[in-house]
Amino acid sequence: MNKYLYTMSSNATKEYMSDILEALSSPKGCVHHYRYQLKYIDEELKNNLRYKGKSINENIKNIRTVICFLYQVNKGTEEKPTMEWDSVYPVRMGKLVEAYKTGDSDRDIAHIYFKVDDYLVYDGNSYTEIIKNALKEKYNKSYASLGNPIEKRYIAKTNESKQAFHKTCESIDIEHFQLPSGEKYLPVFTFIEGLSSGNTIKDLKYDKLTRTSYYRMSEGSRYVFSFSTYFKKQPPEFSIELTNSKDVFVTPEKYELNISSRYDEESWSLVSRILNQDTWSNFKFESNLDNIEGKKPLNINITFPVLIKRKMQYRTIEIISDVSYGSGIITLLISRVMLEWSWWYIPVAILFPIWAITKGIARWWRG
Repeated sequence: MNKYLYTMSSNATKEYMSDILEALSSPKGCVHHYRYQLKYIDEELKNNLRYKGKSINENIKNIRTVICFLYQVNKGTEEKPTMEWDSVYPVRMGKLVEAYKTGDSDRDIAHIYFKVDDYLVYDGNSYTEIIKNALKEKYNKSYASLGNPIEKRYIAKTNESKQAFHKTCESIDIEHFQLPSGEKYLPVFTFIEGLSSGNTIKDLKYDKLTRTSYYRMSEGSRYVFSFSTYFKKQPPEFSIELTNSKDVFVTPEKYELNISSRYDEESWSLVSRILNQDTWSNFKFESNLDNIEGKKPLNINITFPVLIKRKMQYRTIEIISDVSYGSGIITLLISRVMLEWSWWYIPVAILFPIWAITKGIARWWRG
């Protein structure tokens, strides 16, 4: 299908604005879940959705997705609101990984799961007009729609992601983070690079059973979690925290960075304990910004699941070490019983050095 999926997350509620903030901030490959009543999506998309439990329709599987922040204004009254689209800000490209519906009536729900990837290029162009041309008659009607692709020149290259993120933050009118009731919010813009090992950014894996993304780590290995923050104007002092389970990780249970500048960046180490079995855990990234100048904070709060795998090579070495030591002891005992056994020293001379060497390697590996 030569079409893109356009998903809108609007200023109708604080939760919707938080959703768009998380999509903007998340590392590449992070899975997000949007929900719409069927009356709010276009007929073409609705007809391509299957019921939960069935495989995703091949027509829309892996379709390119444009994640947009929609600013609406109430042209009616408080009693009878009439919401009209004012501005559309595409904040991220993505790829659809799962989509289904719970029924066929207008009150049933469409569930959309997508992985975020590239950023958009903001160079003074009006994305409201670009999205309007892509959606045509669906514009101002459906919050999730199939539309024409946008030009590739509007999609940032991977090595230009941070630059594109900064430009996106500058291009979004902060006053549009406002509920229809007039309640205003100040968003915390963060660029999360995610986990890295050495100089390599770790890819997020996708769990089909839970429809979530997760990191895969090796026990005892060191990883680094990196992020940066960006504000258009000088913010009040706030903090960023990264928390994890002390039962699973040997690094600090809580990292905290106090920030009082428009932009900053930080990296924190994460190292797991040596585990008895493969273990599921998570770490949480969140900001703590207080009210300022009549605006409430729109903080970021993302939990990253992680699967920590045991190092089987390490355990193989430990087993060899234990077997060598045990065999050496048994050989010595047998030599005491079988006095005529004159060459007992040969296996002992082999087994104990193997035990010493492998035990040394295991301890070095474990640290």
